Amino acid sequence: MNEDGGNSRTGPEAKMLWQFLGGLVNLQTLALEVDLESFDADTIELPRLHSLTIKSGSMTSWAVEFLGNTQMPDLRILTLCATTEDSDSVEGLLDGVLLDLTGSEAPLELDELHLFNFVDPDTELLHRLYAQMPTLKTLTLGPGANANNLALAMGLLPTPNELGLPHPPLPGLQTLVVFDIPKQLVRRIVRERQSLAGPLVELYCRYRGGHEDGGVPDDWQHQVGKYHHIDRLKSARYTDVVARRWS
Repeated sequence: MNEDGGNSRTGPEAKMLWQFLGGLVNLQTLALEVDLESFDADTIELPRLHSLTIKSGSMTSWAVEFLGNTQMPDLRILTLCATTEDSDSVEGLLDGVLLDLTGSEAPLELDELHLFNFVDPDTELLHRLYAQMPTLKTLTLGPGANANNLALAMGLLPTPNELGLPHPPLPGLQTLVVFDIPKQLVRRIVRERQSLAGPLVELYCRYRGGHEDGGVPDDWQHQVGKYHHIDRLKSARYTDVVARRWS
């Protein structure tokens, strides 16, 4: 480490960010839309941070280090958006983030998790993440990942616990916003979770390809407090999706 707390391998932009954030102990909301080579720096303490957004095309290079080096005990809303258009470069991108988020034995106290453009997460890590978020109330699997939201959505189906009994991941989930998965899977999620975790309060969905599968019955939609089929987005930008600006 250098005397100022930055690592010699950390670029000047990351060093400036570290120095800037180090003085914002009362910060409550932070949105970072940057591409960095690394973030190998001393610990940053953001004790009052409530909402964090990271949008980057180089998330694997620095975001995992940033999450690991930043203390955010009051963090309740996390939004992660990968911006690269190369699906090969984001394959397994979530795994590094999952490893960091699941590194602690203590449950994560997030209320909202919004994921955009993540591809093929490791199944075991995904189940571990969901198991560590019993208080999560809102989950967004945003547009842009094509069919790659499938694994993230499949992770919401009940799985056997240590006694072999079905257990719902994210038992506190109330609001689900999901894009580009089959209608049949949405139906399974609603029906299989209802008896174990209670009905969803709100469900917003756009089926894969933007068209509903006419062969799938609608015998499940009444089991949701509020059901809305998303037709058109104001934009695919994460801010509009999280704010639910759609028709």
